[in-house]
Amino acid sequence: MQSTVDISWDKYLADIQKLAKQIKSKYNCILGISRGGNIPATILAEALNIPLCIIAISSYKKTKKTEVKVYNGISNSNAFFTSKKILIVDDLIDTGDTMKYLLKVIGDKKVDIAVIYNKQKEIVPEYCVENIKKGWIKFPYEVAKWKK
Repeated sequence: MQSTVDISWDKYLADIQKLAKQIKSKYNCILGISRGGNIPATILAEALNIPLCIIAISSYKKTKKTEVKVYNGISNSNAFFTSKKILIVDDLIDTGDTMKYLLKVIGDKKVDIAVIYNKQKEIVPEYCVENIKKGWIKFPYEVAKWKK
């Protein structure tokens, strides 16, 4: 069984704040990857005063690895399609499959990547708070973690 890295709300929010402080470039749009990227993308969009777009895409179902699936296209698509420089935001790069798929779909747009946590070396985000080598990361918003 895989080890678990428990992230508290305090750590999670402090790490998003650290991520915001790293971002120095100017972006026309933040593209948050739903579901895990919703919270950090929203906070960064507010903190940096940048329009927010969301795409629902995943390569996991609960804790099981699956094929990459797009559940919803890009919201606020006008902001996305007219943007010259986009910041993709997610909570985590795990295997990198979701990010690789998204980068292929985006094509030739200028993008940078910001994640709170990174678990692999193939895709190197421009902004990252912590590299975690192994273990399943349990975020504070994961309902299964709550005590009933």
